[in-house]
Amino acid sequence: MLFRDNKRGQVTIFIIIALVLVAAVVLLSYFWNDIKSITTETSPQKFMETCMSEPTKSSMSLILSQGGTAEPENYFLFRGKQVEYLCYTNEYYKTCVNQKPLLKSYIESQLNNLLRSSAESCVNSLKQDMESKGYSVNSGSVRTDIITNSSLDKVEFIITSPVTFSRADSTQSFSNFRISQNSQLYSLIMSAEYIVNWEARYGDFDILSFMLSYPDLRLEKIKQSEGTKIYILSSRSTSEEFTFASRSISWPPGFNTEEIQT
Repeated sequence: MLFRDNKRGQVTIFIIIALVLVAAVVLLSYFWNDIKSITTETSPQKFMETCMSEPTKSSMSLILSQGGTAEPENYFLFRGKQVEYLCYTNEYYKTCVNQKPLLKSYIESQLNNLLRSSAESCVNSLKQDMESKGYSVNSGSVRTDIITNSSLDKVEFIITSPVTFSRADSTQSFSNFRISQNSQLYSLIMSAEYIVNWEARYGDFDILSFMLSYPDLRLEKIKQSEGTKIYILSSRSTSEEFTFASRSISWPPGFNTEEIQT
């Protein structure tokens, strides 16, 4: 008798579980569209991160390949690229003069200028996306701006564009969007400044001792016939490359430099 009661109890439990599962499936089917829209809706912050991902990477790559500037003026043409001189003299036998003494601030300002239009375009695309989802948009007439901050192991882009999205009882307000990327930009800039200061003082730089001291970085120095040196500084962890030029302690054509080259 006890065995029969236990068996009936188990059957009852299975029936209850089956009914619950059937009810859950029915409810899930009924509310599926609402659940799908909630789970797949992209947040404004995530939208901006995705939208700015390619522009930030391509802008950083362009600037680093051209000696830290978007539009080189005093440059050496190297492998089809205009590479800006960070240290330069047009005289022979003399050390170069540092052309960008505030290199970090200069590169950050170059990125700001290069990315401003992309930031504005992404903000406009975000507004259109939110409006298509039924949100009302209030942004006033404040101009979209961008600030670049490079620090150890990352670069942060702060896009200032106050905007509020409203729908029913939901309101989201943003004063800015912060986009962070893993990067060795800061280390590359600081290392380049060190190399340039050495060039300005002594006329040349020893890449071997540098790489022994900083194993995470790779440095190549390519000497040109008229005295220019192209430095290619790269991160082993991120593969980012910073290429810049220097002309210091140059020798006139025909001068025998075999005994003094390093």
